[in-house]
Amino acid sequence: MKKFARYIRTHRRRWALTQDELAFLLGFKSGSSVSRLETGKLQPSVEVAVACGALFGMKLRELFPHYYVATEDLLMRRAYEFDKRIESDPSKEALIKRTLLRSALARAKDRITKPRQ
Repeated sequence: MKKFARYIRTHRRRWALTQDELAFLLGFKSGSSVSRLETGKLQPSVEVAVACGALFGMKLRELFPHYYVATEDLLMRRAYEFDKRIESDPSKEALIKRTLLRSALARAKDRITKPRQ
């Protein structure tokens, strides 16, 4: 979570925003909430993360790459395990689930194997 905090601070400073100004834009009552985000004492909500992405014009994986990669990695491990659990289930529902899981795994693999442009 410390890396997330650094990204918030970096982007706030890049755009010459004070903590109070960013707090207002994110819907906080005061800059102390932004301070807690920047020190890692406050974990961002989904709304705050999305708002930061919208404000700074960046995708979440670009804005918070370490956080995104760690979350995606954990999800893909679970998706792989779940796929293995249902691979012998012949039902229509299991086929739909396997399609979703394998699509997600393929996208993650593509991001790992293809260099960023």
